[in-house]
Amino acid sequence: MWPLFYLSFLLVCCTSTEGGRVSGNSDSKEIDLDTSEGGRAISICQGQNQKNVVVFISPKGTDSYPGTSLQPLRSIKEAIRRVGKSRTNVTLFLREGVYQSAGLVLNQQNLDLQSLTISNFEREKVVISGGFPLEATSFKKYKSGSNIYYLNLPEGLNGEIGEISRINSTGFYETKNPLAMELFFNDEPMQLARHPNNKLISIDRVISSDPQNLREESVFYFDPNVKLNWKVIDEVRIGGQFSVGWINNNFKVKDLDLVSNKLVTSKTPYHGIYATNDTTTEVLKSSRNLRGFYFFNVYEALDTKGEWFYDKDKEQIFLIPPGNLKRATLSLSVLGSPFMRIENSDVPITIKGLNFTTTRGRGVELVDSKNITISNSTFRNIGLEGIKTENCENLKIDSCKISNTGAEGIYLSGGERKNLIPSNNSVTNCVINDFSRVFRSYSPGIRIVGVGHLISNNHLYGAPGQAIIFSGNDHVIEDNLIEDVCNEFTDMGGVYSGNDPSSTGTIIKGNIFNGINNPKSNMIASIYIDDGNSGLIIEDNIFIESGSPLFGAITINGGAFNQLKNNTFINCGKAYYAKYWSNQTVKNRFFDSPENYKKFTEIVDIRSTKFVEKYPHLVDFMNFEKVERKNHISGTRLYNVRYFGMGEGFKTEERQETVTKSKMDQATLERLNRWKIKL
Repeated sequence: MWPLFYLSFLLVCCTSTEGGRVSGNSDSKEIDLDTSEGGRAISICQGQNQKNVVVFISPKGTDSYPGTSLQPLRSIKEAIRRVGKSRTNVTLFLREGVYQSAGLVLNQQNLDLQSLTISNFEREKVVISGGFPLEATSFKKYKSGSNIYYLNLPEGLNGEIGEISRINSTGFYETKNPLAMELFFNDEPMQLARHPNNKLISIDRVISSDPQNLREESVFYFDPNVKLNWKVIDEVRIGGQFSVGWINNNFKVKDLDLVSNKLVTSKTPYHGIYATNDTTTEVLKSSRNLRGFYFFNVYEALDTKGEWFYDKDKEQIFLIPPGNLKRATLSLSVLGSPFMRIENSDVPITIKGLNFTTTRGRGVELVDSKNITISNSTFRNIGLEGIKTENCENLKIDSCKISNTGAEGIYLSGGERKNLIPSNNSVTNCVINDFSRVFRSYSPGIRIVGVGHLISNNHLYGAPGQAIIFSGNDHVIEDNLIEDVCNEFTDMGGVYSGNDPSSTGTIIKGNIFNGINNPKSNMIASIYIDDGNSGLIIEDNIFIESGSPLFGAITINGGAFNQLKNNTFINCGKAYYAKYWSNQTVKNRFFDSPENYKKFTEIVDIRSTKFVEKYPHLVDFMNFEKVERKNHISGTRLYNVRYFGMGEGFKTEERQETVTKSKMDQATLERLNRWKIKL
């Protein structure tokens, strides 16, 4: 135990920094600070009505230092231990460098503050890493003339390699556990050795696969023209699309006969396995061009630049470098817990100017907390979600860059649905790209759950599936640019919601959708309101080269009472598609299904006064057999669009066509110019 004593400091108001020191104003005065367990100095600043504490932290610091600018601490955890209960406004300034993270938990046990800010200092680059750096010069050529290099497992990883190298299934409906370790080369993820490299193997015929028994094995034969002569197949896995066109799965191979091309899986994926050419249903027919699989985690498939493999028996890492190995930076993701987890906190917390990178788990996780701001930070090479929230209020995520996440970019949850209490959460001015690279299906750039989230002025792009998925009520999705998504699937939309009539009241306005399509699918929309969702407003959006032959840029499947107003379509094959559901379909889907009926009568009750007063159309939904269930379209502008729309689920109030670019309104042109979009 360190001796207890008192230290005196000059108090400053901490409003600016000069020359690495904190400067203040005339309100400054001296106080004594009781610093138990060591009396180690912390800079204390007190104005007339509050105290401000400033702590400096640096990778070059030491946790026995006082935490000043000249003698910084080394870890955030130590700073929180010292000042987390000080009931002051605390600012933790992180100096430039790389911080190796073991994960940090903030909650009521270690926080009793007026506010907490964790920030970089004066625009210095602060990197918080969950990776284990590898020395590029330590890799050796495997064989003379070979382009494969190897490295013996560093001693620092021996104790935990069993845990971090364990590969879990990361498919549709799978639990999002921390990933197995990944190898990053110059800040880009490498591909675990796979075959084929850029295409899929067809499923020739299926012997057995029961989607009602997901724990049971499936058996099938694959393309007889594929000839493999691998010697080691103990840890082989397969991934791909095995059934319908909107989900991706991967799992371990239980048995593999390379003579007959017979494969036995360790489990059955969601929806089962079907032959590639199976067209026995319309759903299977529509996904035929996408159905197939590939092998991965195979040493003998290591044949392409950018691939790697970990040999568990030899404890060696093998790779084919995609660039100059001698000059490269390499790291393995090791950390499985979030960099920061904030739980059960109402302390105003600000996280800004930090760069989170290289982890098997989440970036930042927020649970049952409020009044948190995350700004001007980057999240890159994250195993799961960049930011995951659960039941949070007054959360602001602003001006962040999120890329290369294994699952969602942001998972946003908050608000109270039964009483329609908004969360007041927002995601603004962010760039989110290359998300869902591991959990490939239904892991959007932003997932919205609850009530009253704002998604504004963000750029989302580069993903196999959706950009935004929303459920719940009264969200606003506005002024975003969404492009280059839905690249691997069918029956999908850039912005998506479905299968819950109580999820209503959301406004989608002022967004630009650019190039949302998939050449292998005729069922891709920019906005897809699926499976009966209703009561939304979709207005003043611009759609460019979006939609597909069957779907329109805006597609509604079974929903009604949606208002589609003043939308502009440019170079699209079709503007709208709305499929009308019969009374029997509505009855079967919602009123005869216990699971779906519970969504709008128990989880929330759309018959309640709050819901009926706010969403009058829900009265018509409950009386579905007696009312006309249509969607209302008005004020449409078309430029080089082949079809206005098809389907019985329309009620067109007004139609306006723009024939030439010269007639395009100035406001539309200005919006395109703002995002630097050229037609």
